[in-house]
Amino acid sequence: MAREYGKAWFAMFTDDHFTAQPNVDKFLYMTLLGQPSLNYAGVTPINLKRWRKAIREGDRVPSEPEIKMALIRLERNEYVFTDDETGEVLVRSFMRRDEV
Repeated sequence: MAREYGKAWFAMFTDDHFTAQPNVDKFLYMTLLGQPSLNYAGVTPINLKRWRKAIREGDRVPSEPEIKMALIRLERNEYVFTDDETGEVLVRSFMRRDEV
């Protein structure tokens, strides 16, 4: 059965480490949680074009390098893991938090 929604945990919005991240990083993380392609293991294909559109602010769409940098920062902060060989991103702790 395909996922119909993405969960956002209340605790992340009171977590000092998460809330200190740049807004684009937080929006990207939330976008990843809401991807219909995100499977129950927390893995989804890297789709910068779709993510750019989802994170736009009014008429301003972040550039591809901005999204790549946000993804790098999320990886450095251990929120995600990217695999360049498979072209996928893993949302770390997704299975535990989503109670799969």
